[in-house]
Amino acid sequence: MRILYMDDEPNDIHLVDLYVQSTPHELIVAENMEKFDASLDSQPDLILIDIMINRARVGLQLPQKVRQQGFNVPLVAVTGLTTADDLRNCQVAGFDHVLTKPFSILQLANVIKRYESQS
Repeated sequence: MRILYMDDEPNDIHLVDLYVQSTPHELIVAENMEKFDASLDSQPDLILIDIMINRARVGLQLPQKVRQQGFNVPLVAVTGLTTADDLRNCQVAGFDHVLTKPFSILQLANVIKRYESQS
């Protein structure tokens, strides 16, 4: 399974990369919008998107953009924003699941396993 991960936080990228290296999956990292757009060409099976990019809630705009480009893959919001309104905003934006920060390797693994069978 190809997993696209949009995040600009090096520590979070490192954590996800360490886990994915222990699996048969491939991780594609995009630290900015240009890389994210280019990475969609890799036909990911799962997309993880950090909501806060460069201190703005850029991630909330991406589900609509991804769907408009014809991708029908699971979209997971990755966020430290955990109020009821924040979680509702993720759902309204079109995310299939929310992974809250800080997350453990087990939580990440469970999210990935949840969508493995769909790829």
